[in-house]
Amino acid sequence: MRIFCQYNPQLDCFLKGLVEYVLDSYGNQLLLDDLEEIELIKDLPGSSDGRVIEGGKKIVLSSRLFSLLPTYEVSELLENINYRLMVNTLYHEMGHVSDMKTMPHIYAVAQNLEKEDQMLPAFFWAEYWAEKRSCSSNIIDYTEYCEDFANREWKSYKFDFCTGAEENFFYLCKTLSYYMGRTTELVMRQKFCAKMKNALLKSFIDSLGSELFMLEEQLPFDDAEKLSNLSRIMNEYRLKFHQTFSP
Repeated sequence: MRIFCQYNPQLDCFLKGLVEYVLDSYGNQLLLDDLEEIELIKDLPGSSDGRVIEGGKKIVLSSRLFSLLPTYEVSELLENINYRLMVNTLYHEMGHVSDMKTMPHIYAVAQNLEKEDQMLPAFFWAEYWAEKRSCSSNIIDYTEYCEDFANREWKSYKFDFCTGAEENFFYLCKTLSYYMGRTTELVMRQKFCAKMKNALLKSFIDSLGSELFMLEEQLPFDDAEKLSNLSRIMNEYRLKFHQTFSP
């Protein structure tokens, strides 16, 4: 596997150490035979910290978190929040590479923007499952993230694949995939849901939680048709959010 940063030799060396740490700590759980390259670049679109490209052959990481580190001495960073976020990001993206191997059909559907009804639940499931895996390793405490999510209004009546705003239902679903993956313990999820002022969002989360439980009972699978009920739920709430919050 080629691991590199073209624009900074010091970061190139640091990246190699980061990848080695993640592989040693979590790599035995993943199928990474198809992963050929990991590259650190300066920026990624949409403020993303990591992305899988080239059909699972390459991971690109943004320099955002790297620029926040006080040192490049790994021994001094093990408890640093930004280093731990980098570890979690890389593990999450490696999880996608592994899942592309075991769920190629679902990932193909998740990338097909021309069929929204099929794409959205496949995209949600892929992100949820990768996030649940990385969160199960307890690399990051996501209490602050969940607090922030619960305190937002989420009057999501619009729909597009680009806008990172609360008014966008697609962005809500994308964010929910992380929220659900980070609150797999029912008590924890109920604690944050109790703080939400948006009753429709609470109902949406309850419906998603029940369906995710049913889907996990059927694992492993690579049949997008199994996500048909997830699609129905999302379509139902997309309409409800539009009817409730559209000006």
